[in-house]
Amino acid sequence: MKLEDLLSEAKEILKTSGVHNYKFEAEYILSQILCKDRLSLHLDFNEELPLEDVFEVLDTVDIRATDKIPVQYIFGQANFYGRNFKVDKNVLIPRPETELLVEKVIEISKKFSNPRILEIGSGSGAAAITVALENQNALVTSVDISSKAIEISKVNQEKYGSNVVFSVSDLFSNVTGTYDIIFSNPPYISEEEYKTLSDEVKKEPKSALIAKDNGLYFYNKIVELASAYKEKDSYLIFEIGSEQGKDVRALLSDYKFVSCIKDYNKHDRIIIATN
Repeated sequence: MKLEDLLSEAKEILKTSGVHNYKFEAEYILSQILCKDRLSLHLDFNEELPLEDVFEVLDTVDIRATDKIPVQYIFGQANFYGRNFKVDKNVLIPRPETELLVEKVIEISKKFSNPRILEIGSGSGAAAITVALENQNALVTSVDISSKAIEISKVNQEKYGSNVVFSVSDLFSNVTGTYDIIFSNPPYISEEEYKTLSDEVKKEPKSALIAKDNGLYFYNKIVELASAYKEKDSYLIFEIGSEQGKDVRALLSDYKFVSCIKDYNKHDRIIIATN
């Protein structure tokens, strides 16, 4: 079978099964299995593929279409900020929106000579590791309640050689010291909103998605507890749900300066608070 024909068939299978971004995902599956970048896929349209590659592609497409498993879990990696990070079913798949959070943390961190930075909610470790790699003067600590998430984070840390200190902690329960920046992309989806999510998203760990109090529980707890761990002129930075700007701002009434930054789709996405 020619590459072009296989790609067309993969797209059709994914489209028929209701995969929203079927064109990209078909190309991603082929690029991973055939070890080609997306440009090469199109340049090599007329290439005749070995039968074993054809079967592997179609088997993978079937898993994606039938079982609704995200491609990042199928291949065990997700791209974030230009780097590939190991992921599995124990960690949330890093999103492009979180790259905006990381960009702001990096930008603000460069106001300090040797910033001490704390992340609440490590997940795969992608955010903390990226901050540490992009600002090598930063001293980054990252905590997560999930020991399995911390295991994945440490695998990614070893791959990229960052200096992040990862540890298991329920919010601040195992945190010591004070920090110039505390940032978090906590669970912020309400129970009601969770019911509306796609089957693919529901394959991700529920505990990393859902929060009580209409999605505001972890923002409230972090704001409540953070004061004991902040330096004098420090920053608290959150990623938020697109409809949560007003509510999260209200939790930050003790801060003198609170700003809200929109994402690429013009939705409220990042809250930055400082005294």
